[in-house]
Amino acid sequence: MVDNKALTVLDLVDENNEYHKEIQISEALRKANEVSLDLVCFAEAGRENNALCKLLDFGQWRYQNEKKRKKNNKSQKREVKEIRFSPKILDHDIEHKIKHAKEFIENGHELSFTMRLKGRVRRDMARSRMDDIIAKCENFASVTNRKNESNFISVRLAKKKE
Repeated sequence: MVDNKALTVLDLVDENNEYHKEIQISEALRKANEVSLDLVCFAEAGRENNALCKLLDFGQWRYQNEKKRKKNNKSQKREVKEIRFSPKILDHDIEHKIKHAKEFIENGHELSFTMRLKGRVRRDMARSRMDDIIAKCENFASVTNRKNESNFISVRLAKKKE
C-alpha cells in the first residue's frame, strides 16, 4: 500500500535556513520559483519522516562540493621527495642537502635519502656515513623505513611527531 502523504508532503529548508514542516510539494515548487532557486531533496521519504528538501542554487552547491572534494584529495596525497648522494659526499654538500630536506619535511612531504653504492665502496663505511646524516636530521624528522640492498642504502624520513 502506498502512502499518498509521503508523495505530496515534504519538510523544507528555505533560502534563509528556516525549517518548514510538512509543506505540499506544489507549495515548495511555488516558493522555489518565487526566489529563482532549485528545490533539491537530500533525504528520501521514509515510513515515519517526510522527504527533506532545500531551496538552493544547485549549480553553485555542486561547484562548492566539488571544490571541497578536490581540496580534501590534495591534502591527503603525500608526495615522497628523494635526495640522492654517494658515500664520498663532502661535508658542505651534506649540509646543503640537509637544508633542502628540512624544507621538504616542513612542507609536509616525506623524504627518502638514497645512497648509491658503486664499485668497491665498503658497505660499513657507507652505513656509518648514512647514520651520520640521519643523526643530523633527528631534530626535525624521524626514520620511518630503512632499506639495505646490494647497490644502495635508502632511509625514509617523515615529520617528527611532537
